Parts: sequence; structure tokens; C-alpha cells
Amino acid sequence: MSLGQFFSNAVKLLGRDGFHFADVLLQDGIRKLQTTATATVESLFGEVVFPYTYIEINSIGVNGDTIRVQIPADSVDVTVTKTASETDVNDLAKKLRDALNANSFFNPLYKASTPRESHLVCIEALLIQTVRSASGSVIVTTTGSLTATLGFDTIIDRKISLALFPHPRDCRKGTISVVGEIGVLESGRPPKRLLLHTSGSSPAMNVNGSSTNVVFKLTNTLYDQTRDLVVTELRFEATANTITVGQDKYVGINALTVGHRIQIRSDGNLEYDENMLGSQDILHSFAFGVGSKFQLEISSGDDCLVAVFARPFFIRKAGTFGTPDDIIVTVRDDLSSTQIKRLQMAVIGFFED
Repeated sequence: MSLGQFFSNAVKLLGRDGFHFADVLLQDGIRKLQTTATATVESLFGEVVFPYTYIEINSIGVNGDTIRVQIPADSVDVTVTKTASETDVNDLAKKLRDALNANSFFNPLYKASTPRESHLVCIEALLIQTVRSASGSVIVTTTGSLTATLGFDTIIDRKISLALFPHPRDCRKGTISVVGEIGVLESGRPPKRLLLHTSGSSPAMNVNGSSTNVVFKLTNTLYDQTRDLVVTELRFEATANTITVGQDKYVGINALTVGHRIQIRSDGNLEYDENMLGSQDILHSFAFGVGSKFQLEISSGDDCLVAVFARPFFIRKAGTFGTPDDIIVTVRDDLSSTQIKRLQMAVIGFFED
């Protein structure tokens, strides 16, 4: 059985008499692997490196207590005050996360995230070049009985050894050990390719969205909404020889007037909400996350703008959140009368077992 199989057999569990399947128990928010077999772990990827730091909220304190986060080199200075609305450390962690992400000095360079129902706030650099290696680059102070622990006072590349991949929502996890979090993915099968569809089940994006916007979502009939989907790639696919990456161009035509709105809701959070006017916007913004990459693929059948994610993200199964996870592209220009003969968006990934 292979685990973390995003691009190849990243990790295998091998028993004494061959490959073993194992059950997964969800307990206290952690998926625990259960097997009666004697298993060894073989890592083919070795280490994962990305720049981050984290903050743990240890005690919520009382109303009026504060926590302050500073990154002086980038003029980041954010203070959060505990109120009656925050009833536990998880609530306060989410409040701090949201305040950091709303800060205009913070959000161009960093991203704050929290695991579901956790008191942890992870801070990662959005650009691999954005590192803060000087001691005291990150400062956390609290008042009253509110207490918090700063994982590291620098934002530098940190190694996670024997990693499946850095956890999409928790920068401390990803190592394989006796105690840890292991996700079991489909084994021995090619990745799923799911096209975004309109409510009328059409994947064609060369439509007129100028008067009435046309919305495309992950509603493909192949999408199994009873299981979590791990997304490794997103691909804009167009008729061959139409995609041009250049100033004021979009898939072979002039830049869009209004633009595509691209939204990604993952793990209950709106992780990505950007407007794309030209191919250059996708080049700079689409492959978000440290270590992710953007590439243009030209072939005899299709041209593709491809975003490959170093840390694959989750689209959770139906019913997990009040607002469901989804990938949404809203076409707001008239593309029906252009020379674009075919345009669609494909989601590449695996279902968790």
C-alpha cells in the first residue's frame, strides 16, 4: 500500500508477507493508522524544506488580555484582544490568524493558517526568497494571564525529514514516526482528472459571461463527494497554440476586460480569491504556496497553464463545513466570439480512502 502517492510511490508500508492494507481511525482530529502487520516505512522523497514559524496559544486568559505579533523587518505589528466571543484557545488562534492575514504589511509576504480545531497558528513565507534569519525576526508578547509559545523566532527553511509532504494546514506535521498523522490515499491508480462544470454540466469556458456571469464549480459526476479530495495540480487547458504568456495577453487574445475570478475554498477557509486579466497574472499568482510552481505546457492537442502545488491542498467531502469546500472559476467576459475554440479547467488529484 502506498501513502502520499501524489507524483509516485512516495512512501510504502511493507509487511513481512507482502503489501498490507490498513484501517484508519479518526480520533481527536488525527487519522491513526491501524494494522496487525509488522510494517516498516520506506521513504523515497527524503526531506521537505520550506520557510515557516508557528505560535501556540497555551492559555486564553481573560477578557482584555492581548497577544501581539511583530515582524519588524516587514513593519508587521498585529495585536489581538481576548473578548467574550473567544471561549477557548482555538477561537483565539483563529482570531489571531484572521488579524494577521488582514494586515496589509503581512499578507503580501506571508500567510497564517490554523489546523481545524487547533490552538496553533502557522506562519509561512509566500515567496521562497522571503526569509528572516536574524534572531528575533518574529516577536510574540502577551499580557495578563494569556500565554503563547513562539515555535521559532526566525522564518527560515526548516527540514521535515521522512516527510510525505508538509501538512496542508499544520506546519509542524508531516514526519513519519511512531506517533504521527498519515493520510491513506488511493493506491496503484492514476490520478483523477476532474473538469469544472457549470450547473448545466458544461465544462466549456469559451462562453459569454459579460452580461450574466458564468460560474464553473467542482460538480463533475466523477467527483466523489463522500471522500476528501487531495488536489496536486490545477490546469487551464486551451486549444493548441493559443496560450501566450506575455504582457496584456490571455490565452492568445488581448487581456480580459473584467477577468476571471478564481476562488479556492479548502479546509473550510477561503484560501485563494484572485482576479485574472491576463496570462501573466496566472504566472505570478496561480501556483500559490511555498515551493509550488507554474509552467506552460505546449503539445499537439492542448496548451496548458499548469499550477503544481508543493503542498497539495484538501477539498473536504460534502457536509464537512456549512460552506462546502470548492474550486470556482467565474467567467465575466465575452469569450464566445474570440478565436478560442476550447477552454476548460481541470483539477488533478487523489481521493483519500
